[in-house]
Amino acid sequence: MIEQVDRSAVEARQALAQIGRGRITDAILEDLLIGVTVAVSNALVHGRGPVTVRFWATPDRIVIIVHDQGRGPVDPLAGLVPTPGNSAQPGLGLWLIHQLDIDVALKHADDGFTVRLRSGMTIG
Repeated sequence: MIEQVDRSAVEARQALAQIGRGRITDAILEDLLIGVTVAVSNALVHGRGPVTVRFWATPDRIVIIVHDQGRGPVDPLAGLVPTPGNSAQPGLGLWLIHQLDIDVALKHADDGFTVRLRSGMTIG
């Protein structure tokens, strides 16, 4: 497991790229890279610190947890439906994550908001 606290989205991408190469397909790795970028950026901008990112990797799966101590989006449909209006509306990043070819889960809890990104697609 790798853990980062209050690091940038770029640093999260670098860590994921390092552990993901050769473990999952390039297409799935690219989707995870987009997902972690959006999730970390959202947590840093909209959440409440500290922002913790944890990466777990097995030979054929990567799981990423992005957690902050904020409440998360108030709208229970945030991320599940496109936001109305212009692209500056809240929720567009979460909606984008759900369009990727990865498993996404959003969790509200007493200790904050968590985005879990997961892939189990192997190479070959």
